[in-house]
Amino acid sequence: MCAIEAGKRGRRVAVLERGERVGKKILISGGGRCNFTNLYCGAENFRSENPHFCKSALARYTPADFVALVEKHKIPYHEKRPYPEAARGQMFCDRSATDIVGMLLEECAAAGVPRLDGGAAEWDGTADLAAARAALRKILPQRLADRWIELGAKRHVSGDWTNLGLESVEEQLHRWQVRPAGTEGYEKAEVTAGGGDTDELSSKTMESRKVRGCSLLGRLWM
Repeated sequence: MCAIEAGKRGRRVAVLERGERVGKKILISGGGRCNFTNLYCGAENFRSENPHFCKSALARYTPADFVALVEKHKIPYHEKRPYPEAARGQMFCDRSATDIVGMLLEECAAAGVPRLDGGAAEWDGTADLAAARAALRKILPQRLADRWIELGAKRHVSGDWTNLGLESVEEQLHRWQVRPAGTEGYEKAEVTAGGGDTDELSSKTMESRKVRGCSLLGRLWM
């Protein structure tokens, strides 16, 4: 979104994609359907030492603005509460999160924003079990790829490289269920306190008051 807006304003921008797949986190959000905004998102939903800081940003780009962008690209969507206690107003794609990734890529292209990607793994249909494991290691953590092959894929990857065989392997990977055995505690928690002091940022541009041209995004400020 930042690259798109900067590109529309005539800035020289390039998006550096370090992952092997564009929008990887978007694709897994919302159970694969991307909960792309919340209609009732307001300043009261944010925790900060300065409770008024986010008001400017929320006023300059509202949930309705993003919904309008989704509608511009004719992406079907719906409101959903994943569980009874969930906040209302959560918006999901009807089809898949790939619609949102495609929308952002189209907007980048329209704004003249180039993209440099990491490499994507290809699974050679003539490969054996070892090659299948090597391919999976390129798109999954090594231990996860090895364990998946060990637990489930071995019975499929034994020379059955017909279309049906490949579809079976792909379906099993997508439907593989993980049951967490526990947590690794506070040290590895993804949501925690910290970040930049909002007193040092412009609430309109997120630019540092101490270092011109340096802006903080997303969860880096508090």
